[in-house]
Amino acid sequence: MPADNFKDLLSGSTEEGLRRSSERLCAIGKGLWVPEEGSGHLLFPGLALPRRLSARSPSAAPIDYIETLVTLDDYLEPSETLGSSAKALARQIISSQNPQTLLVQLAFLNHLVERPGQAKRLVVGYTDALRPDVARSFDEAMRRGREESGETHLVSRQGALAAARAVFEAETWGRQDLEEPTLATSILLVHAVSADMSEIRNGGGKFVGEIPAELMMEMVRNGLFNEKDDYYSVIDRTLRVWEDLAVRPMRTPLRAAPRELLEEALGGVSFEDFFPLGIRLWTHAVVRDPVEGNKPMMLSASLPEVVTDQKFVDEFLDRVSATPEWFASEFEGRDSDYDFLPVQTRPVVRLGDGLLVLDETYLLQKFTTLGLFWAVHDNERDHHTSRNLHRWNQAHGELIEGLVTDQLREIASPLPGGAYSKSYFSEEEMKHAYPGKRVGDAAVDYGDYFLLFEVTGGRPVVGTRVAGNPEKFEKDTEKLVLEEAEQLHAACESLLAYQERLTGYVPPVNRRIVPIVVVGGGYPSDALSRSHVGDILSQKGLLQDEAIEPLCVMDLSEVEILESLHEARKNPGWLLARWKRSGLRNTGFKNFVHREVSPKLPRPARTTDRAERSLTAAAERLTGHDTSGRAIHGPEPDSPPSS
Repeated sequence: MPADNFKDLLSGSTEEGLRRSSERLCAIGKGLWVPEEGSGHLLFPGLALPRRLSARSPSAAPIDYIETLVTLDDYLEPSETLGSSAKALARQIISSQNPQTLLVQLAFLNHLVERPGQAKRLVVGYTDALRPDVARSFDEAMRRGREESGETHLVSRQGALAAARAVFEAETWGRQDLEEPTLATSILLVHAVSADMSEIRNGGGKFVGEIPAELMMEMVRNGLFNEKDDYYSVIDRTLRVWEDLAVRPMRTPLRAAPRELLEEALGGVSFEDFFPLGIRLWTHAVVRDPVEGNKPMMLSASLPEVVTDQKFVDEFLDRVSATPEWFASEFEGRDSDYDFLPVQTRPVVRLGDGLLVLDETYLLQKFTTLGLFWAVHDNERDHHTSRNLHRWNQAHGELIEGLVTDQLREIASPLPGGAYSKSYFSEEEMKHAYPGKRVGDAAVDYGDYFLLFEVTGGRPVVGTRVAGNPEKFEKDTEKLVLEEAEQLHAACESLLAYQERLTGYVPPVNRRIVPIVVVGGGYPSDALSRSHVGDILSQKGLLQDEAIEPLCVMDLSEVEILESLHEARKNPGWLLARWKRSGLRNTGFKNFVHREVSPKLPRPARTTDRAERSLTAAAERLTGHDTSGRAIHGPEPDSPPSS
């Protein structure tokens, strides 16, 4: 018989049974995220940054971007559920449970997605909370998943966010007849919502190249949504862009300096104040725990320990948080399973006097490079001319190019045994060597391998990464990859004809040119989209010379991997060539390095050092105390200036 109530699927429909299940889950959850004394980097009173982030090892994505995620239909037939469908079950849970508690628990489950070792502890508790026959089916589903991919995850980030979206859309706020959900109920909700999320359907015969469009776009969106980046690297990039590069003279004629444009866009809040406030919320989010009192799931909206001017705090919160009513309105009419733009825009929900971070990745983006770009972009679009907007887009590309070329200079010193003193070549030097010809943005000489780079600051548009529009994807591919590949093709022709004009010496007989496009905002790294790019290059005859390696498409995190490889005294050129000849040639370079070089390749040393200094500086600026607890005082208001 199908369930009459979602509680029929749990280990007992009596309140006592539910209470025991809930207590069991809380007991399991209590040890999930408690750093040992002294094991973290102290930032704020009662808040430590876990050692996990302080380690010199960036997070690594799964080898083939394949993860097995459990959904309701993996362990329960629709006919056995309330209303004979996962949708009906989800509606019944949401309509009967306290929405605020559901959101808190969904945020906690989302928090655990990036901590699979911790989340595994919930599997036992969830199994115990299920009705015995359902529990047996759940165990079998977990076993099948492990056989398919070696790893099965209890919940996914997409599922947790989709469940939160459903809670907002239900608009049950203010009702007095609602129950308090157990954590098992929230997991059941995520599984029910996740059961209907695939958008691979009959595509009406549309194709992208030779691949069915629906399959291609599901892979593209899934890869972009689940792309992982190292937290410290994101922070380091932001500091390099806004503290180092944005203060240099710009080629692009902006109406004001980049830092001035940013401050205007942030309502008068400077980068020096906005960034630390973001750090405050984010460091809270990465250590929170629903059980531990000193690591609560929510923060007080007044941020009482922060000494920053209240108007700056209010301005910051207005840009990163919103009420449940705002989310309900913004989600209305959105039908894509990948459309979480309201959460990306405002990753924090205001619940009474508290702040709940819904998604840690989107929060980090909001006060780092991506979010700051969009802050200026939207201000130029809404309050200034289209020319100002166009120039800001150009300037952002210039900043990203500077970010990459500065990093390439770091890896350009000759390797041990190198015979040549100069190994980095700028765009200007290549233009001088080949006047009137198209050249790359930068080049690095590794002797047998000559790395030639083109850099773009763009990223896939909403139509690609959210709506899954194949025409938008084709346009993105043309703009972000193929146009840059044409530039590299022309530059390679000049190099192959006369390399000595640039390098000053006759190249080795078997030298290989490695063409690299760096897409600042990322490009899909799934096998289908990458093989599609290869097919187009072959059809157009681009970069097909036998002396040229296959095109490498990389993101900013993979440029940082090149720096790490260089620091480890490994030849990046040789490894890039190996990548393009391996079974992982049509996935991201980071996957190849993770499998073939080291799963724990350290991030560049300067990245960790600068990121940790910035975290300490943020805490000191916000609290007025250094990290040892001493007050930081400026001159007394009535005291004479020091001589």
